[in-house]
Amino acid sequence: MATPVVLITGASAGIGFEAARKLSSHGFTVYAGASPG
Repeated sequence: MATPVVLITGASAGIGFEAARKLSSHGFTVYAGASPG
């Protein structure tokens, strides 16, 4: 079975950060985009 993959933008804080953290802990491969800020 293939590992699920997700792309999350705005992952430096807030909802994007929490979504990346949660999905990663559930076995997803997470590609996260964040702007320096």
